[in-house]
Amino acid sequence: MKSIAIAILISCSLSACANKSPTIKVAKNSSINKQLNSQAAEIKQAIEKKFYNISSFSGKSCTLRLQFAPDASLLSVKSEGGDPELCHAALEAASQAKYPPFINDKMYNIFKNAALDFKL
Repeated sequence: MKSIAIAILISCSLSACANKSPTIKVAKNSSINKQLNSQAAEIKQAIEKKFYNISSFSGKSCTLRLQFAPDASLLSVKSEGGDPELCHAALEAASQAKYPPFINDKMYNIFKNAALDFKL
């Protein structure tokens, strides 16, 4: 299975910027940076496990908005634009995924309303 590049875009008080990979760069605090990268990678892996026929979406992109409860259960997911077929498949995968618990309350507050960019 090909790998999906997912960038987690976060609106928070930290200075975060997303790349085309599941890493997030946070200025001047390597401990938070490691936690963010770890949490983002676990969310990405949870969705990838439920994503089927990925090769048919090569060159396409979609943005999803995920809202989580403190226990990491998915409260809602919606498309915020992109290729309609990829967005449909990504919505299904995100809805079926079992997400890992948040590392701590700070990570929950950062990821509780996360936008994910799928770029294949």
